[in-house]
Amino acid sequence: MLHTIMTGLLLSTALAQTGLAASGRELFKVRLRIPGGASTISFVISPAQKITPFQVLYTPSNTCRQIALNPFVQYLGNSGWNASSYNGSVFNTADQSVSGLRFNLQSPTNYEQVCDMSVLTFAAPPSAPAPAPSPQPNPPPSPEPGDETPSGGEWREAGTLNYPGGVFSLIGIDLNAAYLARDILVRIPDSCVGVSLTELGVIRLGAYVKAQASTERPGVFQLDKLSSFYQVRVSLSGPTNQACPISIYVYDQSRSQVEDAD
Repeated sequence: MLHTIMTGLLLSTALAQTGLAASGRELFKVRLRIPGGASTISFVISPAQKITPFQVLYTPSNTCRQIALNPFVQYLGNSGWNASSYNGSVFNTADQSVSGLRFNLQSPTNYEQVCDMSVLTFAAPPSAPAPAPSPQPNPPPSPEPGDETPSGGEWREAGTLNYPGGVFSLIGIDLNAAYLARDILVRIPDSCVGVSLTELGVIRLGAYVKAQASTERPGVFQLDKLSSFYQVRVSLSGPTNQACPISIYVYDQSRSQVEDAD
């Protein structure tokens, strides 16, 4: 059952609100790792469109218990952020196209919460949808195994982060499989101007392990040893309106390890 996050409060969704949510159009859905205390996250709305009224929903779980949220919007052509009003079931904004949405979050816990959130709008969709981007081939990563990379493995595309722009601290990326690797490559597209990756690590045996950036191979990060993992965490910084896909590659050695065992 979906619940509505209200400004400064956390309330269960009434039946009337559930019915309203059923008639809404999902603007986007995202999984957030929310630290204890105050935090802020921004999203790009592309194409810019009218979104009033809208609801912010979450699915309660053992990892997502209590969050307070204040949404702000950025109108097309403006750089500032404007508060939205709450009327008891939905948030409202001016009748203008919105290009960005920001959540000011407040977690009363002192530990991280992982929450699946959806934003529903009850405004009409844009009359002329933006054309779909031309598919781009996925070229192999530029670094090749050399003196610093063990032979016998293979570079594999392991996952993609749909980066919405802004500043993220150790956001989690679930890979498409578990990998046995030491080397991790992050490919930020050239079109992603002003975006930089400041830290990368993996979850190994339930603990976060930071990888070190290679001084000779740009974009490559190395763990202290060959490790099995299926989740990467990255810290990113960039303009709030700079949305782009960021690809994660790993130099997977699971097959070579099996062959060695044989």
